[in-house]
Amino acid sequence: MKKFLPLEIIGIMIFSILVPVSIVSAQVAQPNVCSTASSSDLKSMCNDFKTLCSDIKNDTQKNNCSALKKEIEGFAKDEKDLNEQIATSGKLSKEVAMLTAEINKKKSDIAVKNKTLQQLAGQITEKKKTIQSLDEKRQNQETSLAQILRKKHQFDDYSFAEMFLSQSSLSSFFEGVDQLEVINKGIQDSLGIVKKTKQQTNKEKETLEERRNRENNLKYELENQKKSVETTQTEKNKTLQVSKGQEANYQAVLKDRQKRISQIRSALIQFQGSGISSKSISFGQAYDYAKLASQKTGLDPAFVLAIMQQESGFGNNVGGCYITDLTTGNGVGIQSGTVYEKVMGSGSLSFFETITRELGLDWKKTPISCPIDIKGVGTATKYYDGRGYGGAMGYTQFIPSTWVLVNERVKQNLGISVANPWNPRDAVMATAVFVLDKGAIGDAAKNYNAYYNAACKYYGSCSNYATSVMNKATIIRQTINQLEQLSQ
Repeated sequence: MKKFLPLEIIGIMIFSILVPVSIVSAQVAQPNVCSTASSSDLKSMCNDFKTLCSDIKNDTQKNNCSALKKEIEGFAKDEKDLNEQIATSGKLSKEVAMLTAEINKKKSDIAVKNKTLQQLAGQITEKKKTIQSLDEKRQNQETSLAQILRKKHQFDDYSFAEMFLSQSSLSSFFEGVDQLEVINKGIQDSLGIVKKTKQQTNKEKETLEERRNRENNLKYELENQKKSVETTQTEKNKTLQVSKGQEANYQAVLKDRQKRISQIRSALIQFQGSGISSKSISFGQAYDYAKLASQKTGLDPAFVLAIMQQESGFGNNVGGCYITDLTTGNGVGIQSGTVYEKVMGSGSLSFFETITRELGLDWKKTPISCPIDIKGVGTATKYYDGRGYGGAMGYTQFIPSTWVLVNERVKQNLGISVANPWNPRDAVMATAVFVLDKGAIGDAAKNYNAYYNAACKYYGSCSNYATSVMNKATIIRQTINQLEQLSQ
């Protein structure tokens, strides 16, 4: 049965042609496999590519044509494998068994890490209790010492006559003084021991906490490795099932693979109020931008995409307002017409005016996020202490005063003269530069704490935001791994 290019891809290509973005002169070369295509399916795909990608007019169309080229080449490889027959069942079975063993090993390692973390948590708790007990002991000893000192001062203030009248004998009086001196010295010595013991216990607690952080990093790395192996095992198992005499169904596997690639590349990340055109972009485009940012900063692209996805999830509060007064920062809801007090903070207003002017935009008609009723007092339209502001711009929701901190490096990294927070490529690069400044470094799977803290600083506080970003990064990393495997 003749197969045609999936409608999702055709739809994206047609949409790209209809929506002008920017004129580009570079063309995407036809897949090499098209020159030797023999099957009707591959010929049909190559004809579609020639029709849709012969005259590229914008960056979005170019990106989609590049994605289509990869998909056609992947399909050709699978088709070649089918034509050569699948004679590698034994090898695949061994690979699946090895992957299963590796997964079980990772599970055991994770279980050990969990046990270690539990033990460390218990030890840290005990150290805290010891420190508290030492503090209580120190306080009691200091109280006793104060009483002895008062008593000693009383003895020091006695006149000879008072000593004579108040004691049965002088020897008894001086014996009492000597006893106080002995007790005083004992308490002083004990205080020194308590102080030294507390310092040592504090040092031990800090060492345990440092070890706990290292164990957390190792556990997170193991979990990501396990998920990566599981993804590989899933793909191997699917191919293995085909290898075991199911050649008649291999065409369905090819179609399923093609469909999954299309779904991944075309899965839309919604950015309500993503800027001037409020245009969503495909996962494939977002990933391309994140890879570019990773090349320039060394950061994990999955984490950068997780920030991007997290920032897009605020619904109507993303890009739902306009500024109406650059003096007060007041604004209005785009759809509702509701008046908001201080949509943007005073420290960002001049920067916002400069940014929009440099981009040739009308600041009165440029969407920004609306304020949120954080404390739940009933309304976000009236400003109150603690409500905060809206005023965030573009795909990754930068406050204007923050955007200017990364603007020059974004331009330098991308080789452009003007950076635009409403351009997804520029916004992704800005996010990478910003979190790099906040301490994120290297592979997120190996540096969990650094990325977690960077997410906290990106948001402004360590709420559920950072945990949500890290969870999203794990899921996105799996999707990336799957996409890379399917595109090979």
